Amino acid sequence: MPQEADADKPKLIDGSDALFSMYNRRAKMKDEKMTERWKGDAEGILLFTGLFSAAVAQFLVGSLQNLQSNPQDASSFDLAHIYQLTPGSNASSIPLPPDPAQFQTPKFAVWTNTLWSLSLVMSLTCALLATLLQQWARRYLRITQKTDDPQRRARIRELMLQGSKKRLPLRLMLELLTALLHTAVFLFLAGFVIYLFHFNCVVGAIVAVSVGTCVSLYLWISFAPIIFRDSPYYTPLSSLVWVISMGVIWLGLQLRYSAALSTRCPEAVPKIRQSLQKYYQRITKGITKEVEDMAQSRSSHLDTSVISGTFNTLDGDRDMEQFLAGVPGFYNSVKVNKDRYNFERLNSKQLPASIISFLDHSLSSDLLSESSKQERIENCLKAIHSNPLLLECTFRQALLSTSHSAVFKCVDFVHLTLAQSHNNDVDPRVREYARCVVAVAINRISDYNDKWTGIIQRHLGLPESRMNAYRSQTDSVRLCNLIHLIRQFKLNASRLRERGDFGPEGVWHNSMMEARRLEAANAAPELQHEFCALWNELARVAKGQEPEPVAPQTARLNTMHILSVIRNVYIPLHGVMGFLPDEYHDRPRDDDDLLESAPSYPVCHDPNHHRNQVEWPSHTVIETVFSNP
Repeated sequence: MPQEADADKPKLIDGSDALFSMYNRRAKMKDEKMTERWKGDAEGILLFTGLFSAAVAQFLVGSLQNLQSNPQDASSFDLAHIYQLTPGSNASSIPLPPDPAQFQTPKFAVWTNTLWSLSLVMSLTCALLATLLQQWARRYLRITQKTDDPQRRARIRELMLQGSKKRLPLRLMLELLTALLHTAVFLFLAGFVIYLFHFNCVVGAIVAVSVGTCVSLYLWISFAPIIFRDSPYYTPLSSLVWVISMGVIWLGLQLRYSAALSTRCPEAVPKIRQSLQKYYQRITKGITKEVEDMAQSRSSHLDTSVISGTFNTLDGDRDMEQFLAGVPGFYNSVKVNKDRYNFERLNSKQLPASIISFLDHSLSSDLLSESSKQERIENCLKAIHSNPLLLECTFRQALLSTSHSAVFKCVDFVHLTLAQSHNNDVDPRVREYARCVVAVAINRISDYNDKWTGIIQRHLGLPESRMNAYRSQTDSVRLCNLIHLIRQFKLNASRLRERGDFGPEGVWHNSMMEARRLEAANAAPELQHEFCALWNELARVAKGQEPEPVAPQTARLNTMHILSVIRNVYIPLHGVMGFLPDEYHDRPRDDDDLLESAPSYPVCHDPNHHRNQVEWPSHTVIETVFSNP
């Protein structure tokens, strides 16, 4: 098989054969597409002209009789004249029929037959030229692909290509064919209206209005690409109108240019000369070039539509994988105008949700091999990392869909988020989302292998000795993780002043709901003590017992949201009676109104819970943001 494939390739003898062969391969593809367009246009014209010519001929056959007198009228005239001359006949009172010798052709018949005859001739001419166009296309391919010699073949093709663009270009021939066919249709309609008016004015008027409406629509279609550059409508009249309109403007500028030279206004001459060149180029390049220039000027908006359209047509995981593989190259391209506003809808809503869903399906699938899963993970991570907004919104989407999601068990995904949580060059919100993602992931893991141990140590800032002590204590790691997450919320006072994300179904709420899944009683005592100290700080803020930052009411409400979430960790350490007022004996539900009251969160006064607190590393020791600076 390889030998047969090599045999199909042209044998290179001369040193220039390689470049000529490359030219021939590309020219062959272009020529085949070009001739296919010619043939397709010709077939459409032939089909229409065949039906149209038959209809016109049928009308013309019946109308031609109106151009001459009827032979039966001549016979009737002769018989009536003989009858009058017959002796004894009483025919003198009978009027004679019109004399055939005095017959005059009706004007409507002249106009009708003239218009219909011209229409039929034009239609048949179009059919003939369409047939010739098909022959020209076959001849062009036969001549340009006849020889196997690369140099000769390239020269012949280039000669024929240049010839097709000179004198009467084939592109203009197609325009001429279409224009002739349209003219034939309008001539027939004009004759048809005249024909109907002769027999019945009402019928003629109704048809005339219909024809006028069609002509108006045709004219609007002709002017549409001139008024609206992005209009797909076009007729052969459009090019003519374009040239005339641009020519009128160019002529006006030429007169202004002459006047500026004669009045010696040198400051206006360069600007007018530049406008003259601009409109001359617009005349020579045509409407198509205007469309190309407009598309280039709106590249950012159009690129967004292209990507959104491609994304909306994705069908299945295979298409999604191919799409994500191309996302980094798209965002890193120098040709793409990456406007944040135009790409905001795609990157903030549609794409992040699809990426998380695609990752989840891939990681939980039993049909994919490990290599396929790894390839999909790498494509997703590269796509996420290629755009800052996409990175932020993907992290947020992951936190909003924490329930039973497999992405938090993906080491590569968590590694990316961990790196972003320590990256000071990214948006602060990205770092906060990344910390929450890592916190949720740590709480999902129970088997601490070397990779996960490294992630936990770096995220929580634990020394190796303490990590080794907690490695066999899952709840100790999780409680340490929860304390670290809450401290991060305390560190950023601006987040506590925001509304929404701390409430139900919010990002921070979901993160804390995942991080609180632990048994605090099984954790190390020093972590329990640290948690109680943190609880007391939050409780005092909620009750207004400590100085507060700006917007204290929102901060206090969000602090109560935090307390309401982590109360399930506090209660096992203190008992229900240590959390609730005396009149309550059951744990409150998440929707209990009691949780919206600051007095419902007591301060821990147990002296055994405030000893041996964890000595956090310097980069995680966080002073309360609710105290005065």
